[in-house]
Amino acid sequence: MLFWFQSDLHSVSFRLRQAANSSSKSSQGLRGPCRYLRSSPSCLDRSWPLRCPDGPPNQFNLVSPWSIFVTIGASIGITMFFVVFFLFTPTANSLVRVIKQMQQNPQQPPPAEFKILQKRLAVIPPLGVTLLLLAEVFMVAAAQF
Repeated sequence: MLFWFQSDLHSVSFRLRQAANSSSKSSQGLRGPCRYLRSSPSCLDRSWPLRCPDGPPNQFNLVSPWSIFVTIGASIGITMFFVVFFLFTPTANSLVRVIKQMQQNPQQPPPAEFKILQKRLAVIPPLGVTLLLLAEVFMVAAAQF
């Protein structure tokens, strides 16, 4: 598959060189990827889609605004995934265990752990919603580039 892609890229590059060197066509009349040849002569090598400064956006460039916003959004989403599985779920399971103990012994006062778990469960869901909204904001911002 990789060989096919490289040979196809080479044939496209060859056709672009032919179009650029052709005296019968002016560079003003070129359409599609050939229009980038007029403004960027560095596009004549084999890897023209990855090096054209004013060509199509490059998703593999790690310092472009698009990739930065997508990376930040994905990182926040993954962070939320870990918050749910390493903070929320164990806290909810512990709270269920404490509530079952309280139902078995209704005369005893609630344990001190009950208030701590309640406070954690009061903080984690709004934090999760905030993180997911922030991830969405970064992903939508990436669509602007």
